[in-house]
Amino acid sequence: MDRPLILTYDIGTQSSRAILVDKQGNIVDKVQKKYKEPYFRQHPGWAEQKTDFYFENMCAASKELLARNQDKVGDIIACAITVIRDTLVFLDENNEPTRDIIHWLDARKCEFDDPFPWWKKIAFEVIGMGKGTKIGYRTSKVNWVRQQQPEIWDKSKKIVMLPAYMNYRLTGRLADSPANTIGHFPMDYKKKTWMKENDLTRCMYDVPQEKLYELVSSGEVIGTVTKEASELSGIPEGLPLIATGADKACETLGLSVSSPEKAAISFGTSSTIEMYTEEYFEPQQFLPAYPSVINKAWNPEIQVFRGFWMLSWFIQEFGVKDKEEADAMGISAEELINQRAEKVPAGCNGLLLQPYWTPDILKPDSYGAMIGLSDYHTRYHIYRAIIEGICLELYLSMKIMEKRGNKQIKEL
Repeated sequence: MDRPLILTYDIGTQSSRAILVDKQGNIVDKVQKKYKEPYFRQHPGWAEQKTDFYFENMCAASKELLARNQDKVGDIIACAITVIRDTLVFLDENNEPTRDIIHWLDARKCEFDDPFPWWKKIAFEVIGMGKGTKIGYRTSKVNWVRQQQPEIWDKSKKIVMLPAYMNYRLTGRLADSPANTIGHFPMDYKKKTWMKENDLTRCMYDVPQEKLYELVSSGEVIGTVTKEASELSGIPEGLPLIATGADKACETLGLSVSSPEKAAISFGTSSTIEMYTEEYFEPQQFLPAYPSVINKAWNPEIQVFRGFWMLSWFIQEFGVKDKEEADAMGISAEELINQRAEKVPAGCNGLLLQPYWTPDILKPDSYGAMIGLSDYHTRYHIYRAIIEGICLELYLSMKIMEKRGNKQIKEL
């Protein structure tokens, strides 16, 4: 063995990547497979995907990577995977899917069928979360399936997050870490285990205990790659699969945020700012801190749900002419618009954007807004105002978390 290598997979919203990483964290080689159709919509607001879609894309990237690194395959000592959050797979008694995957970008809502016990409703109203808990219940895709597809609900013996399903496809074991179980699910993030039946907020997105899956600590071996998975992916049979964490948790650790004075910014489809703490605290009142990949810690996080997705939205809705020019020049639309937006002064001549394109539980009545429009503003002012608005929201979120956690961020 020349040097030990880790084979890792990053299953994202827009693409899947297979990566070889050495002991020092250097990327030896990588392959990215961009999705032609990241999700499909059967109805407005829905976002779904075929159950084998992510595994097949991961396998395609894996085979290409390993084929061109055959001389290094013998150096691979383990594999690991990180996957998008809050994306659900419903499985029958044989762990076969009972319906298509429901994507984290899905915006469907179920009916509020008055499922909360009277004493919990009073408690939610007293703490100022009466409306927020109802929104949380209505946005839970588990509740939607239970209401709208009872035959699927009855056939589904396990309801799992996408990374747990990927682990199963690789090893035959349906298990994952608390750091990878992030979403509208009955997880006690402080204790890093499933909620108890009588926990206060379990009624928001209840899943019967028998439909949940096995939890293991990050860093544990979930299992070894099966013969079938090896044939499909090219991964050596018997290679150990290590439990990790969700995409944001791995991104935070990958950015070396492993001490309280650092924070990580994620400029993704959904944009976040995350901290590191070994003393649990809620980043915002009533919202949990998520488990870190480092088992003794948590990552308090505040999220701008429609983050830099808004730039894609802007180009689609207002940047058609720029895209045509960029195509003729052989560059991306973002690159061309960035050049033009760079000429707009900071502050966008008084134009301010509020990036609440998707309201959250704590701001259920908030919507996106542009304030200060005048006749001298151009679409490049708007484009830059989107960037500044998201960044300002992340900055204000950092200040909130600093105060709540009694921390001081010195490095981003």
